Amino acid sequence: MSALGRALLGAAGVGALAELTARWWIRRRGGYYRYTPHVRERHEIDREAMPSVPPVAHVEINCDGERGDPPPRDSERSLRALVVGGSAAECYYLDQRDTWPAVAQRVLRQPEQLAALGVSRVHVGNVARAILPCQELELMLRLMLPRYRRLDVVLIMVGASDLVRWMEQGMPDPIPERSPELSRLFEQHPEGPWGVRPSQTALWRIASGLNRRLRRPVVTRPKSGGWLHRVRKMRASAPHLIDVEPDATAMLDHFERNLTALVRTARTRASRVILVRQPWLGAPLSPAAEAMMWNFGLGRPYREEVTTYFTPRIVDQLMRRVDARAVEVAVATGAEQLDLMPWLERSPRTFYDYLHLTPQGAEAVGRAVAAVIAGPVTPGSPAPGQPHQKR
Repeated sequence: MSALGRALLGAAGVGALAELTARWWIRRRGGYYRYTPHVRERHEIDREAMPSVPPVAHVEINCDGERGDPPPRDSERSLRALVVGGSAAECYYLDQRDTWPAVAQRVLRQPEQLAALGVSRVHVGNVARAILPCQELELMLRLMLPRYRRLDVVLIMVGASDLVRWMEQGMPDPIPERSPELSRLFEQHPEGPWGVRPSQTALWRIASGLNRRLRRPVVTRPKSGGWLHRVRKMRASAPHLIDVEPDATAMLDHFERNLTALVRTARTRASRVILVRQPWLGAPLSPAAEAMMWNFGLGRPYREEVTTYFTPRIVDQLMRRVDARAVEVAVATGAEQLDLMPWLERSPRTFYDYLHLTPQGAEAVGRAVAAVIAGPVTPGSPAPGQPHQKR
């Protein structure tokens, strides 16, 4: 073998050893992260799709894989909260400062609030993810919690994702028990899978992590939310609308069982668990409000053609049933709960579709959540403050 051949073979051996070492290190020291740590994004919002949302939304992910500010140091006298839930908690298209977790944090960081809480800092991190039912959220939280030395509060906003997933799957009864792919739950985790392409290697992950941490690049996403045009048009032209309430017992039982497990998992690390009950637009809807709807169909409109949808009246009835089960879980487990509906104006000023909040809606939710964190409530009691309207 020539000297060049031996050199290339040696380099390949060193590279393979380095890759194996990197994989071993990630498996041993890596954690489970909802978001990839240190990511920064700039979303240029499609204003025609979401006129009630500002034109630019910034996303900042901290070292713990949370959407939020840098976490407090162990030595700080702080209150640390973690938000878990679906897309209404994720607030994907809202600027970071406009999301309801950020609003709650901002309110609680006022000097008089810090003094009342007996801390020098409040941190509210967000690890919510769209269309994850409670069963998958429980697994996500269970795998993430070992990285947290302490949590004071876990805020859970769930309900719609279980209903939407059940509809997307064709309303199965019983609901099949499947183990989700970890990539559905985490943008970064220690279990691979690894490949031979550079972007699939452990060395690439380590190098890209260092790049994000040191250089802090910003990824720009143009026309963010533009896909809503297509899915709203699909629903508006759907040939079939269901206006008869289906038997949702299987979904509701599944939701109740897994929400109970989620609350119990949160309690293994947090001293307080608050169930922030999922808000929704309701019914009846004006033509303009109904034109904003796009989900609640038999299928996945963001991936396939869907021709059958439920009417707003039936969706409202089903959401009420989901909410009632959430109340039962809160009472049974002793979790604190917050009914957001009295705080919110049920209009397009609050929601930019049936479930997702505008900045105005997120402001109201964040202030309600802050009020509950500042003053513990007993299960079933209303949050302090003046509600907008009765439900």
